[in-house]
Amino acid sequence: MNKKIAAVVALVLAITVSWQLHQKQNRDAANAGTKSDSAVTGDINVFAASSLTETFTMLGKEYEASHPGVKVNFTFGSSSTLAQQIVAGAPVDVFASASKKSMDSAGDRMITKADFVMNHVVVAYKAKDQSSIPAGTTAAQLLNGSSVWIQCAHEAPCGAAADKAITAEGVTTQPKSLEPDVKSVLAKLLAGEVDFAIVYHTDVVAHSELSEVEFVDKTAAVTDYSIGQVQGSNPATSDFLTYLKSPHALELYSKAGFGIPGQ
Repeated sequence: MNKKIAAVVALVLAITVSWQLHQKQNRDAANAGTKSDSAVTGDINVFAASSLTETFTMLGKEYEASHPGVKVNFTFGSSSTLAQQIVAGAPVDVFASASKKSMDSAGDRMITKADFVMNHVVVAYKAKDQSSIPAGTTAAQLLNGSSVWIQCAHEAPCGAAADKAITAEGVTTQPKSLEPDVKSVLAKLLAGEVDFAIVYHTDVVAHSELSEVEFVDKTAAVTDYSIGQVQGSNPATSDFLTYLKSPHALELYSKAGFGIPGQ
């Protein structure tokens, strides 16, 4: 009996040691993953369409909070202008463009390109200043009158979308000015310098004092965003790009008024 008991005890001890070794290996693997995450360090320079300012700024701060070794630096502006700067050799890791055309014009420095989100242009106005606009009024009726309106420059994605939308709508009047990007258009509208402005739907969502009239041909008014990684970028870039396309990020884009491909 003593020999049998000893054998059983030895077997139990062997199983216990094996289980503990297995658990240690699991913990080591988990710790290795944590170390890998903490190894994401350095500056990540992001060029992004100005219409992404609010959501990207929020996501950048969140990412920095969860990755203490990382600093995310944003440059917002017209996608076409940012693309030119990338071609000229500007130090950048991520490019988020408000159009595929601007992304393509960034040239061979882009080592990845992917569909991102969608947006569409609308005719926006300050509700309190245009309170007499009757329901059912079309974009053409607003812009073809004696009102003063503005839009983005033709080469900017917001301007290209505006051009297609007003052509499809049958707008015959001309804008008072062509602004470099949508934030410049929006600023003049909010300042009361113009009656109407062609901006993105997301801009109206972000400003409760604004109302909008959509173009009849919504397809013409849409612009597809693209995002990608630039050659020679910080190794942390891939991880940050994954974060920008995470379910949490997609939820923020949706709340801001962006369209999500496939949804």
